[in-house]
Amino acid sequence: AEARIFAGELARGRHDLSGAEHEYRRALTVQRRVGSGNIAITELNLAIVMTLRGSYQDAERLLKRCLGEVDALHRSRLQGAAHIYLAVCAAVRGDFDAFDEHLEDARAVLGEDQAEEDNALGARLAGDRADAAGQRARAERAWAFAAEQEARLAAGRGVRAEQG
Repeated sequence: AEARIFAGELARGRHDLSGAEHEYRRALTVQRRVGSGNIAITELNLAIVMTLRGSYQDAERLLKRCLGEVDALHRSRLQGAAHIYLAVCAAVRGDFDAFDEHLEDARAVLGEDQAEEDNALGARLAGDRADAAGQRARAERAWAFAAEQEARLAAGRGVRAEQG
């Protein structure tokens, strides 16, 4: 399973989202078969890729399941990412109450210390989707969140994605 996860990460680094999705799905098959305890992380990575590929409904279902799993584990880094990508899905659906709630929850669980490239990318995408729906003020809040994530990364206070 670890080799498949690594292959998924390499594919993402090359911007091969189809390849990344394929590898994460293969990893999940193995993880479920052997009863791995890290399924939520792989599911989250798969859901992020699905969101980036525009498979919003499927991604949203998976993100909600992931959120339930990572909430139980109290893994704030994973909770934050799930909320950010759920905000993207909410914007696509036009549910801006949910959009606001997910962005607020992401900020709350991530606090001032945690930053990741996936979070910055997701917040920027959430802003883009809100802007496309005519929700400029909401878009600006999401873009500001993305900029905060990017600033933390630039200051060395976060996790950068591995490049393939």
